[in-house]
Amino acid sequence: MKIRRGISRGIAHFGWSSASILLFFFFIYLSGPPLAAQDVSKTLSTNICAIASHPERFDGKIVRLKARVGLWLEVFGITDPRSECKNSFWLTYPHEADTIRPEPRITRIPVELRKDEQFELFEKYLDAKMYPRFQETHCFCKRYEVVATLTGRVDVASEVQRGFGHLSGWKVQFVLQSVSNVTPIDLSVQYDPTEYSTEPVEPQPKQWRKPTAKSR
Repeated sequence: MKIRRGISRGIAHFGWSSASILLFFFFIYLSGPPLAAQDVSKTLSTNICAIASHPERFDGKIVRLKARVGLWLEVFGITDPRSECKNSFWLTYPHEADTIRPEPRITRIPVELRKDEQFELFEKYLDAKMYPRFQETHCFCKRYEVVATLTGRVDVASEVQRGFGHLSGWKVQFVLQSVSNVTPIDLSVQYDPTEYSTEPVEPQPKQWRKPTAKSR
């Protein structure tokens, strides 16, 4: 604000010469937002493999990508939907995102999660589960994985930080902003239908087969 007031006084005193006009726009350029912040604010279309190859180029950027999403015991992650690379990123919501340690040198754009119909569908499929038919069965039985287009911020762990997520096992976390093109992948075919159901059931005691009393 002080710089702009000073420029106004100079222009009024010297008149609108070409030099004054150039000086005016030069200082407006310097007093505007940094170029890095302007570039970061753009949404980049990319993929998981590209980010994994050069994570430093995407750190703090808002990107859009297609991913396969898996929610398992202590794991919430995304992978390349075509398995063109084996890398995986920790997926998180803004209010649950791990902070960068130490404080990052770049300004990270705040991300607000868009809880629209696509997001509700996304969570519906991720929360769906298979139902054991017997009481003795214990498992984290997910019904679906999801392939979707995700938009969000890429955070890369600092040199002194182990990583993100469970046991700090991921170098990159993806802070979700919005989701679209939700496509479920049904995992029920991987379960034994005599042991699991796609619909809620009342678990029954399992009748283990006892050896017969017959002799050899």
